[in-house]
Amino acid sequence: MEERKLKIKAARGEMNKLGGTMIVYYLIMNAAVSIVMLADACIYLIGALIKGTPLGINDIINRILDFATSNGWGYILAIAAGVVILLIWKGKGFFGEMFTRQKRMTPGVFVAILCVFLLPQALLQVYAPALEWVLNQMGLSAMAALEMATIQTDTVSMFLYVAFLGPVAEELLCRGLLLRMLRPWGKQAAIVVSAIAFGLLHGNIIQIPFAFLVGLVLGYVTVEYSIIWAMVLHIINNFVLSDLIARLEKIAPELASVLFWGILVAAAIASVVLLIVKIEEVKDFFRNNKVEAVTWRGLLSSAAMWIFAAMMLLSSLLTVTRI
Repeated sequence: MEERKLKIKAARGEMNKLGGTMIVYYLIMNAAVSIVMLADACIYLIGALIKGTPLGINDIINRILDFATSNGWGYILAIAAGVVILLIWKGKGFFGEMFTRQKRMTPGVFVAILCVFLLPQALLQVYAPALEWVLNQMGLSAMAALEMATIQTDTVSMFLYVAFLGPVAEELLCRGLLLRMLRPWGKQAAIVVSAIAFGLLHGNIIQIPFAFLVGLVLGYVTVEYSIIWAMVLHIINNFVLSDLIARLEKIAPELASVLFWGILVAAAIASVVLLIVKIEEVKDFFRNNKVEAVTWRGLLSSAAMWIFAAMMLLSSLLTVTRI
């Protein structure tokens, strides 16, 4: 009994560290974005005063809102701050260990994993309209959340953040730090819990379940192969399926639609076939990496992680609007 209590306490303590880390990262991100937005608003206001242009409070608010969706420098600043803090906390050696490779990634395996990785994107195309229909019956809408999830990268800074720096930063945090700290509790626990944190981190009612499923694949890739391949997959999702398709849609909407749906349908069919063919290997993975119930009890009873979950779920509810 005493050993059981010690395991629960140890697992809970580790999760409290991780939950605290996620809260701090979230606060840093919001603080950095807010500082950059306010600085831009001040410069905008000073420029208007110098030019003698009359401004109302609505003009300033609209400027701030437009800046929030089109400028990525605040997010980039937050990433830089996060990396510095991680270096101070864990040291340079931690990054070397983080990029350690496990199995060799072959082209065939990568294509197979890519197909499974794209399956949640296909499911999202069903989930989003279904959720919108349910919310509409209650006089609510998630369209604002959908717009936030499919933000256009019209500036260099936002392009760099969404397509490259954001994916790398999220992988460093969720798979590099969180997953590695959870590895002593088993591969399954590390993959699932880091995926939950990754989903919640998006704070968007549309993105949370999608990001959770994607996080499971990225966690598996990190554990079995390398975080480098998780970063590559993450960048492919953000750069190709989000940014490039969106840009192509402005030039040739029909071609963009055919390309987008063609990729998703092909990937969905291939991933379902792969999962059926490899079902025994999937079962073996879960059987060989089974986590004790006492460990789950400790991991899921972390106060800090529940506080982080509550913060992000509240944030996601704020993206729901009345019709």
